[in-house]
Amino acid sequence: MDKGRTQRGAVLMITLVFFTLAFLLIGGLLTSVLVHERTLALHRGHVQCVYLVDSGLAWARLHLAQDPDWPGGVMEVPLGAIEVEISVQASGRRELFIRGRTESAKSQVRVWLDEEGRVLLWQEVAASH
Repeated sequence: MDKGRTQRGAVLMITLVFFTLAFLLIGGLLTSVLVHERTLALHRGHVQCVYLVDSGLAWARLHLAQDPDWPGGVMEVPLGAIEVEISVQASGRRELFIRGRTESAKSQVRVWLDEEGRVLLWQEVAASH
């Protein structure tokens, strides 16, 4: 066999292995970046919903201080929407369901308030992405 052909074949195989490994490395890095971006987007949506729900509680407490018979309502904000529903009013306590919704996530909490509007119980009921 010709020595030149063997060397060219070896160089071709080394080049093929090198490019295969380089493409696998680049593909793995791109996949890692895409997964990281998706994780950040999910986390951002959850944090935004937490802020919406917290704002919903402040909004509900303000309305209930002005009108104790306020039934709840919906408020659209640039970030998404806040929905407050007053479900139970018994023995001086009120049960509120507060929902926060953004483009990518939803969150709902159940809150019990006393007569003065202080939080007795805060329970996260549902969160989804």
